[in-house]
Amino acid sequence: MDAEETVTDYEEEAPEWDWPIPFETVCDTPDALAAALAKLPARGKAAVIERDGKRVAAIIPYEDFALYEKLFWREEMRLDNEAADEALAEDGPRITIQELMAELGVVPER
Repeated sequence: MDAEETVTDYEEEAPEWDWPIPFETVCDTPDALAAALAKLPARGKAAVIERDGKRVAAIIPYEDFALYEKLFWREEMRLDNEAADEALAEDGPRITIQELMAELGVVPER
């Protein structure tokens, strides 16, 4: 699922007044982007940038980005752990990391 599908799905499910991060739409001209940056509050509001009527990017306060990064990292770790648990539950032969590296021709860094 790409970002556009995610946004579209959420927009269809929730009314605009219930979106978790309020935003204003900005066109992608240099003047509009500069104005959006100047008006950006410390936290809680974003500027969504549109090009030819399509959403292409967002400007968010750094504190919100840091939270996004933390949530994204946690979800990535959850998915990695889930995949590792599934792999460990599989039957079949097991090999060590050293054997895998040798098989792939990977030389460990020193």
